[in-house]
Amino acid sequence: MAQPRTITYPNRRRRKHLIAFTLLGISLLYCARTVNSDRARVGDFAAYWTASHLLLTGQNPYDVDKVFALEKAIGPLPSPLVMRNPPWLVPLILPLGLFSYQASYSLWAILQTSIVVGCALWMWKQFAPSTSTRWVVWLITLTSLPCILVLVMRQTTPLMLLGVVGFLYCEFNDRSNSWLQAGSLVLISLKPQLLYLFWVALALSALWALRDLDKPTRELRRWFLFFRFGVLLAAFSGFAMIFDIRIFSQYFEYLRNTPILQEGIPTIGNFFRLHTELPWTQFAPMFIGVVWALWHWSKRRQNWDWREQMPSILMASVLTTTYSWLYDQVILIPVVLYALAQNFPGRNRVHVTTALLLCLAANAFVFVIFGKSTGLTDFKLLWTWPVYCILYSALGSLARHRSAEEAVPEPEGFTKEEEAPSYASNLAA
Repeated sequence: MAQPRTITYPNRRRRKHLIAFTLLGISLLYCARTVNSDRARVGDFAAYWTASHLLLTGQNPYDVDKVFALEKAIGPLPSPLVMRNPPWLVPLILPLGLFSYQASYSLWAILQTSIVVGCALWMWKQFAPSTSTRWVVWLITLTSLPCILVLVMRQTTPLMLLGVVGFLYCEFNDRSNSWLQAGSLVLISLKPQLLYLFWVALALSALWALRDLDKPTRELRRWFLFFRFGVLLAAFSGFAMIFDIRIFSQYFEYLRNTPILQEGIPTIGNFFRLHTELPWTQFAPMFIGVVWALWHWSKRRQNWDWREQMPSILMASVLTTTYSWLYDQVILIPVVLYALAQNFPGRNRVHVTTALLLCLAANAFVFVIFGKSTGLTDFKLLWTWPVYCILYSALGSLARHRSAEEAVPEPEGFTKEEEAPSYASNLAA
């Protein structure tokens, strides 16, 4: 009689990876059809390539006319794409100007994809060590619209994601306040406004440590971290000034002449400003975010653990910042993976499937909203910001429910000192 055929684990793993990459292909096609075709063909990467090219030739990387002249040679664009990052980004993008646009574009794409996938895999390894569930990272990460969009637009947010992961790596591996962690802070500072609450929490932990100078703690040594961060920031900035001594004055002049904060960026602060016509309301969510950070830190200051608190800090920062785009939500990948990992491993397939479906449903919701919008400046995209907060809460609630189910009370009359009768002893009797 023929034995029933069983599916081996490798076959199941291949099937899961096939599903993940199929969804990735669908996501890429969807983004390519939805994003403005001219801008997608050129990409925000053009701003970094033109800035590095101008610097290597001794010109102003923030000169709108010169930038636009170079970009029009690359492809059609309705408006110039100027690098808006501070000058200390220059050492990271300057090598791009040594290659042609297409060659540097491909190298940048490989680097970004490696960073996003590598950071996601490392985070999952820390939160869910089981190697048999790594397919979950591919499934969730490669079906996330912000991940796909940031790779299409070739933005610098993955470098910030690398900074966040680098900071946590140093915390997990007893390398706190090292030069490596200071370098991670430089990456996080490439968009200072995006993770502003991270800086608030980091400063609070260092200030709180000053209350007891007799006990050298990790938080007290944060001041060494700030010093090293300042040295690296000065070194990065000095490197940029070698190629353009006036780069900082040119940067601030560009910010003054370009009303960046007046643009229609779909954030909660801009929504308040446009509907109240009161400029200060644009920063109201950030003030609320700072108040929340103070309250959150005061409750957990005695046992502050970046492994547990970083997801909340990232979530609150992205939700309340006044300047952020949809692709910047790639920085929330650690948040989603942390919340999802609380439900792994699990023997209850219904529970695990529910957690995965919640993530996929959230990703699908973001895709639907993006498909109904007219562009990245459409305020319909404002509905995508709270969805990750809801997902984070739902996954946390599901994990607590799982923990409650697994905490089965022991039978009455049985204690840990007493050993349950074995099958062999019963048989002997």
